[in-house]
Amino acid sequence: MAEARQRMKAAFAISGEELKDGEHHMERQPVTSAFVKSVGFDQNVLEVELVNGQVYRYPGFAVAAYEELMGAKSFGRAFGTLVRGLPYERVDPASESTRG
Repeated sequence: MAEARQRMKAAFAISGEELKDGEHHMERQPVTSAFVKSVGFDQNVLEVELVNGQVYRYPGFAVAAYEELMGAKSFGRAFGTLVRGLPYERVDPASESTRG
């Protein structure tokens, strides 16, 4: 968990923003999906906000995969293929992030 957290802190430091526990600095775009509200991407970190308000970050996500995800006819199907099963970090505003 510490390694993924350090990579994310480094990614946000490069973009000029400091990542602190419980803070969301990545800009996200709304998407058309029954379970995903919005998606952001910066420095190979994919950030996904679900309709229930939970936020997940996927470090090491490829630019090509992000472009494929955002350009897919079915966001849900593409999400299942490209994202599900990848290592992630859940961002909980009330406490520190947890890794899955």
